[in-house]
Amino acid sequence: MAYTFKQIEAHDPNNPGLVAPNAMVTIFAPGDPAMTPLTLTTLDGQPLTNPVKVNGLGYGPPFMHATLDQVAWAGGGLTGTFESYQGMKEEAVAARAAAEAAGATAAVAAAEGVAPVVAEAEAAADAAAAAQAAAADSASAAATSAALVGAPADTAIAAAINGAGTATKAALTATIATAVNGVTPVSDNQNLAAYGDSLTEPGQWIAELVARQGVAVTNLGKSGQSSAEVAMRQGGLVPKVTVTGGTIPASGSVAVAVDYPTGAFKSNVAGAMANPQYVGMIAGVPGTLVANIQGSPRTWSFTRTTPGTAVAASGQRYFLSTEGPLQAKKEQILWTGRNFSGDRVITDTADMVAFLRHHVIDPSFTVVSIITSQTEILGSAEYNAVMTRNATLKATYGDHYCEVRRPLIDSALAWAGITPTAGDLTDIANDTVPRSLQVGDGFHLNATGQQFVGKLIAEHRTRLGYDRTGPIVAANIGPAPTYTPTVHELTVTGASHRYVASTLDSAAVGTRISSVNSVGEPGEPKFLRPVVTGSGATLRDAAGLKYLEFNGTSDRMYVPTYTVAQPYSVAIVYRLRSTGADKAVLSMLNGTPANPVMRRGATGNVLLDAGTALQFTPTTALDTGWHVMYASVNGATSIVGVDGQSATGNAGTLSLTGLRVGQGAADYSDIDVAEIVQWDRALTSGELAQVRADMKAEYTVLP
Repeated sequence: MAYTFKQIEAHDPNNPGLVAPNAMVTIFAPGDPAMTPLTLTTLDGQPLTNPVKVNGLGYGPPFMHATLDQVAWAGGGLTGTFESYQGMKEEAVAARAAAEAAGATAAVAAAEGVAPVVAEAEAAADAAAAAQAAAADSASAAATSAALVGAPADTAIAAAINGAGTATKAALTATIATAVNGVTPVSDNQNLAAYGDSLTEPGQWIAELVARQGVAVTNLGKSGQSSAEVAMRQGGLVPKVTVTGGTIPASGSVAVAVDYPTGAFKSNVAGAMANPQYVGMIAGVPGTLVANIQGSPRTWSFTRTTPGTAVAASGQRYFLSTEGPLQAKKEQILWTGRNFSGDRVITDTADMVAFLRHHVIDPSFTVVSIITSQTEILGSAEYNAVMTRNATLKATYGDHYCEVRRPLIDSALAWAGITPTAGDLTDIANDTVPRSLQVGDGFHLNATGQQFVGKLIAEHRTRLGYDRTGPIVAANIGPAPTYTPTVHELTVTGASHRYVASTLDSAAVGTRISSVNSVGEPGEPKFLRPVVTGSGATLRDAAGLKYLEFNGTSDRMYVPTYTVAQPYSVAIVYRLRSTGADKAVLSMLNGTPANPVMRRGATGNVLLDAGTALQFTPTTALDTGWHVMYASVNGATSIVGVDGQSATGNAGTLSLTGLRVGQGAADYSDIDVAEIVQWDRALTSGELAQVRADMKAEYTVLP
């Protein structure tokens, strides 16, 4: 009989929200390693092309197969099975008919009373019993099958599955239950797999992670590999290949073509590295897929592991990694995105994470950010591309995303006790990794840089609860805990720039700070940095209050040029260490003009000047203690205030062209700064009051 299947649903069985939109779905026999497309028909008996194209929601048409009541499918990086429940019901109906026919034969023979026929009746009874057993393949007994005739499909299926001693129930226990039991509830957090390229293969960051948290880590980094090649080994990306001649020989190698993916690999490396090798199988034959990368374009070959008989492998076949399943139940760290990866890193990472979710209900994994080289500098197309990819990875994986590029720039030198060189300061100004953390090629990290990355990943695992010890139990199942930020929340949201000293590494206290990253929205690339070599500020910590100390003679930091036309707003938590002189508190410019600026005047007055001076003298004199000063710069309706007192009026119409602290036009300020915030809009007087209240709640030293 032909078996009818409902519409195709290319959805992850373990995560129905994960679909394969617009994918080509191959339907094949369960257990077929070659995934040979089956011959399918539509419900009206017309041929149906296989693979089948699904729509944007992962749905395809219903279909029929002549002999199978279960089929497997693969497409878009996902796999699963479909069952023909209508076929199960039809088998139950047939079994019921056979039982009734055998019973009728027995009844007629008994009524005739002829001895020979009695024997026949007894045989018929035996046949009836056998028929009842056949009916039990889909229900608990022939009687149950009879009751199910005409019943809804769901009722028939439920009876077949739940009936006492049914063959259906036994088959499900032996197959589906086995598959479920093969899916681990959570990952093994004591045995990790680190997938990546030449940033991972040297192993120093892995050694640092092992030293800090006592875990075992399998180093699966391979130099020169793109994200697609890493995903091939990991199992998330399943390449389509064509075997030359359509046959895998009894021994030796055979040339193959990789039909999918395309444009994902480097070529012509001129002996710089060995040819990559991938262990797996084609058409069920174990072997090694080798990429010859010395020429352009690269060529491929497949060598079987052990000699045997030749195997037919015509048409397109899949190469299935055998490395991937061996590592799938481990916690995985995924660090890819270089080596000709381009935007593929987004889809390749998605495929790798999907692969983990096929093997683990709630997998533990970390997606590490892409770092920039000395040539990928602020404003360049290459830099912007990396920033966009990182932003996408962060938005996609949330707490599973581990940012290493930003801390390498901001705090790694101070952590390592390295005084920045002129070259380092150039790199930092260009918003890329300082060269003192590199091996000399403008990109790869040296031992110090690698160790710092290991520290960051260890801290990331701690935030996610991955560094737990003891047995892994069901209580561990659930979403990763939300990361608690090191910066306090502001009620008035939407800040475009925000610099908070508490976010800086405590190991850097007492040292010169090379840059401070914005924690505002949307974030990078906005950072406070020294204006010139030798300037900057020193990080201090007084009883838990971190702040930047400017010496009043040469220290100054600023934000790279950007322009915001009025209106805009700012706030700063600060203290000036001396009185009696006019001092700039916060300049809103990127050069040496006098304004726009917020200042504390020589007489203790507060002044906002964006072309016109708006000022007042607070009733409580400004001393050398901590204060919060703020302004809403909006022409004739501007507001300037400090510690809850304010004035409203005309402050001029100048645009904001940057942020500068430690220096006004030419004068320097002996100022300490704990926090700076800037919004690209005018805050109301009520919002400014809320900002002050939030700052007072965080900084108890404020009046």
